[in-house]
Amino acid sequence: MKRTTALLALVVVTASLLTGCDMVKAGARCRAGAPAGRDATHVLFCTNGRWKRALTIGQAANFILSTVPGKIESVTTGIPSAPAGEAISSPLAFKVTSRTGTPLAKAKVKISSTGTGAGLSASSPTTGETGSDGVVQFLTATVTSVVGIFDVTAKVEGTDFVATAKVNVVPAAASKLTIVSGDHQTFTAGSNVPVPMAVKLTDSFGNPIGGKKILVEWAAGLQSGLAKSVITTDAGGVAATPAGTGPGLPVSTPATAGAFPVYFYAEREFSSVATTFNHTTVAGPPGIITLESLASPLSAVAGEAFGEPLAVKVTDFSHNPVSGATVTFTVVPAGGADAVLSAPTAVTGADGRAQVTATAGSTAGDYTITVTSGSASTYFSMRNT
Repeated sequence: MKRTTALLALVVVTASLLTGCDMVKAGARCRAGAPAGRDATHVLFCTNGRWKRALTIGQAANFILSTVPGKIESVTTGIPSAPAGEAISSPLAFKVTSRTGTPLAKAKVKISSTGTGAGLSASSPTTGETGSDGVVQFLTATVTSVVGIFDVTAKVEGTDFVATAKVNVVPAAASKLTIVSGDHQTFTAGSNVPVPMAVKLTDSFGNPIGGKKILVEWAAGLQSGLAKSVITTDAGGVAATPAGTGPGLPVSTPATAGAFPVYFYAEREFSSVATTFNHTTVAGPPGIITLESLASPLSAVAGEAFGEPLAVKVTDFSHNPVSGATVTFTVVPAGGADAVLSAPTAVTGADGRAQVTATAGSTAGDYTITVTSGSASTYFSMRNT
């Protein structure tokens, strides 16, 4: 049945192709240059003034069909990829065969893509011709700057035969590392960075790049933990340090108050694709009060002023000066000996220093003056003579 159908199709096609040939008789006279003719079973050519049988109708049909496109298919290897705006990594390849299933040479093939997203660039070559193996390759096809998978449609010119191949457009090389959030924080020296620091890695077209390592290099002088760490970008190109931590672990920032930069590099240290977070660390609450008077006890004649002020320096536990702290001075009498202060409190300056003056009371003896600021406290030893 299949053979009968195939033969019938061959007869129909042959009849269609040979309709323009005149019916002639083998051996009859003909003029030189006359077009091919046919009889009931053969195709005839005019040779030496006589019609001569050359091919059977079936042979002629096979010859004609072997020159007519019958199919196009993709022979592209896998799904080629291309960085945004660049050439496809491996050739787009399509094979054209004739109606008899043999490779068809010199067939014109045109490729195209549709849509406004990922696709072939306007400058990409779009036409080609098959070789002797029936295959046409597009070796320098380029893509747009949009990331994603798209279909390339190949069509044999002059026919409705088409085939498709897929292409995957991936981000181009890393070009920019921008700060998303967490910059310009102010926090206590020696504590952890309170808000996550987030960056976004993109190519030159703004496409996010996921799965890339970002090296985080913290300023020198960390109290504990590591000076460097690595975070990885997500599908949106974003990477962030954990909340309330230093480089990958709960790590204290430098104990010294002041400017505190944190450097972010894409993929390797000192990469040109980088950015910097700039933070400021400030002193913590009062933790230590240091007496700045050299003598102990401080001594003065009863009823007269002490020769030096009651001077103190207030710092946090990391020895950063605490400015603007209220310092309270309290006389603790003993055996009637005491003093009169110029003021019960003083406020520290930028250097953490504060002072009051004292005048010895009328009664001789030893006593103390306590000094407090926040949770910190100390005292002066005093003597009236």
